Amino acid sequence: MYRPRLTITVIIFNLVATSIAFAQDGIIGPHQLVDESAELILSTIQEQRNIYGNVTNAEMVQALVEVLEPVIDFSSIASAVIGNHSSGVSTDQAELFRQIFKTTMVRLYLESFMAFEVAKIEVQEPDNDFTANSGRATVRMIASATNNTTYKINYSMRTNSADAWKVRNIVADGVNLGLTYRNQFDGAMSRYHMSIDQVIANWDEDAIVE
Repeated sequence: MYRPRLTITVIIFNLVATSIAFAQDGIIGPHQLVDESAELILSTIQEQRNIYGNVTNAEMVQALVEVLEPVIDFSSIASAVIGNHSSGVSTDQAELFRQIFKTTMVRLYLESFMAFEVAKIEVQEPDNDFTANSGRATVRMIASATNNTTYKINYSMRTNSADAWKVRNIVADGVNLGLTYRNQFDGAMSRYHMSIDQVIANWDEDAIVE
């Protein structure tokens, strides 16, 4: 059974993920993608909640993996989390970690959605120097909770080889999530005496962002 393990930073991460989760058939800019997708993904998650209730399960996780995977570059994020340890990680181990990393983040997404009721998402205007052909963008958002608390999110995006925009990192209220998880991976490698197998086996329990 999945156990709720929620912090506001994880909640923000997953809120941001919801806002861009539906891949578009055409190539559109990152800000437009975020803006057009927000209401659609939130309504989709609510539909899942109506079906399964407030307790997350494997079916809900898999359904949302299929929704989020086209636009969130889980593989690149997981590879960055492994970081300097990559030389000691086999191809099979790296792939297994990527899959577990992805599933863990989507599970946290589900648990977070249950705890954080989204009232409004506002996508800020692009920076004056933004150009779509640069292949990089920072989408700035303000998320408002039902208690009127607001959070600032900077969402780093890049284009892939097909010129589709992908999520590569998030800074939520000053917390760099990619760096945080990389530090956690480093700590886990030390704690488990450089055993990547142990890190993988315990990642679902260890992956917490304060």
